[in-house]
Amino acid sequence: MEVDARHNEMRHKPSEKAAALTQKDKSKFEEQIHACLEEVHLLELAAEAIEGRGIMHCYRGHKFEPQCTSGKADKTGGRGFVVDMHPDSGRNFMYDPADTSRKLGNMHLELDLIDFTVDLQDRVNVDIPKLKLLTLHRRNGMIFRGSASFRGSAWRDWIVVDWGRGFKKMSSPRWGFVDLSRLRKNSRSNIGGVNNLQPGVHAVVECSKHVENPINTELITEIEIEVAGFSDGFASKLMFHLAPVEAFVAPTVIVPTIGGKNNAYMWLKPQHTWRDMFVKWLNEPYRMDDLSDSEADGADDGDDDGEDDCSVASEDPEEGEEEEATDSDEEDSVAELEAELEAN
Repeated sequence: MEVDARHNEMRHKPSEKAAALTQKDKSKFEEQIHACLEEVHLLELAAEAIEGRGIMHCYRGHKFEPQCTSGKADKTGGRGFVVDMHPDSGRNFMYDPADTSRKLGNMHLELDLIDFTVDLQDRVNVDIPKLKLLTLHRRNGMIFRGSASFRGSAWRDWIVVDWGRGFKKMSSPRWGFVDLSRLRKNSRSNIGGVNNLQPGVHAVVECSKHVENPINTELITEIEIEVAGFSDGFASKLMFHLAPVEAFVAPTVIVPTIGGKNNAYMWLKPQHTWRDMFVKWLNEPYRMDDLSDSEADGADDGDDDGEDDCSVASEDPEEGEEEEATDSDEEDSVAELEAELEAN
């Protein structure tokens, strides 16, 4: 084992640096080292975020390097699912024509999605006889997925969509993509919230909305997916829309609301806004801190002081009366003794 104890090797470990900042108390030594390491690491990540470096790249080192942008052209592809009607039961179903051996895993589909795709196929059947629901779209160097069967599970990315003038930019889950490039212009087809459907690549998505009386924070906004019906507290019928891929704003992060309705989610603010919020918090710590507990303690202390004053004030007269009574008794006893002495 090699040991280098020279002075220039001192404090080369993060734990040693943290140990030098503790109170050297045995009962709290390990706890304070751990807290110091966490604080230093947090400040390093905050410094990287302030410099514009994403937190997902911080673990590669703390030196900022511009990220290379992919030079690949925009593309829509992946697996292609088609819809058809079963000859015996007459029910609509969806399948992958390329997966003849069924080796690519089971599909996780909603009947409402199949019915929506069948309706879209009927409306564009003249120009596109066999419409495919694709699973991948590459745009501006980013890959978006919406697949009903990806390695044995479903993969549905969330994206912020700009719905145009008069509407808000809201997050939407993607269920797939349809290439309508061969569709004739001014098709006069109205479907998926789009009037007079135009040629191009569209994403099959659900729409979200802000909830009433939300409990939002600086980082989280409560949203709900628009559905067509509920049954026993669960969404029983889904609503699908068509969103042009040109309306994509940015990918986003959505977390299900545990314990809430199954169409309730929490929308996390974009990461590039965290830096400004953190800097604002550093510049104005007292204004943004919650002082309700300290204010409540101060109010309680004031009330206690008032009660003490009242109790003292209420007790003073009684004590004064007792003292006056004692003095009068002593004066009477002295007068009686003097009278007896004069009589003798």
